[in-house]
Amino acid sequence: MSLNFPSSPSVGQIYYDETSQYFYEWSGDVWKSITQSSSSHIQSLDDISGSFDGIETSFPITYGSVPIQPGSSEAVRLNLGGVIQDPANDYSVSGSNLIFSTPPASGLTFSAISLGHSFNVLKTEIESNDDNSTDANFYPLFVNGTSYVEPNISTSKLIFNPSLGRLTASEIVNTSDENLKKDVHTIENAVDKINQLRGVDFVWKESDKKSMGVIAQELQKVFPELVAEENDELSVNYNGLIAVLIEAVKELSKDKE
Repeated sequence: MSLNFPSSPSVGQIYYDETSQYFYEWSGDVWKSITQSSSSHIQSLDDISGSFDGIETSFPITYGSVPIQPGSSEAVRLNLGGVIQDPANDYSVSGSNLIFSTPPASGLTFSAISLGHSFNVLKTEIESNDDNSTDANFYPLFVNGTSYVEPNISTSKLIFNPSLGRLTASEIVNTSDENLKKDVHTIENAVDKINQLRGVDFVWKESDKKSMGVIAQELQKVFPELVAEENDELSVNYNGLIAVLIEAVKELSKDKE
């Protein structure tokens, strides 16, 4: 298929081929198809030409009938009646709405892509404010790329409390397939290693709430692989301690025989 690309294009220039309905962008060396790009953020927007009446200028931006919010006007590339439109002059983006400078006439064709967007999803919380310092529960929302489901706060089993840094779930399952692991060895001298640790109760400084656990710095000396550091703070993989306890119990059972 032969395409009539513009001569002497500038880097970043967009070309629309009416036959294939593909957008191409000049990289400086070659014309690259951005409609078929491997980037999952590039989506062909729903056709809104059926709503053109020569009067209305604002139209919803949707993908698969789901409202989306492009990052900016430049993040939307569109063709109107076979002519590439200029985001600086011909249209703008406001939230999930596409606003034309001039009302599109009835019968004009429309095609567009989003070069990056966020879904217009709903955040549900118990309290009406957005202050994360308050003790309020939030209900995380997961998007599959084409649709979203608003959480039912009365039945949700996944709750996040940002002020406490607490994620509550009825069950959390960890990947542990043998086929994903290598260099597998049984933990030796588990009892001796457990004896080097302390189980402590304590009070969190920030929330003033009591809790129990281990001290990450102490655990790091015995099991460094169970301690992670981020933003100068240490975290503990408590699930990893289960394997140590299993072998410690087995060692104690052998001693009794």
